[in-house]
Amino acid sequence: TGTLTSTEIPTNAAENYATRLRGYITAPTTGNYTFWIAGDDQCELYLSTSDQPGGATKIAHVYGWTNSREWNKFTSQKSGVVWLVAG
Repeated sequence: TGTLTSTEIPTNAAENYATRLRGYITAPTTGNYTFWIAGDDQCELYLSTSDQPGGATKIAHVYGWTNSREWNKFTSQKSGVVWLVAG
């Protein structure tokens, strides 16, 4: 376990590569947040309103591929607005 400042993996990490990241998001301030996701051949982003992963809802996804940091290829890459409370 640890604290991440980024969820990116190195580009060209490998072929037939997969990773799963689970964790908690700590909002620095209370307010509306939007999330984006990019990936090479399918990725999904889920968010739960509690510490229970079973309550997670898919908020963004890519079912094709994007280049690294290509945030606007598919409309599904961008989540709706999510209200988060600081801390």
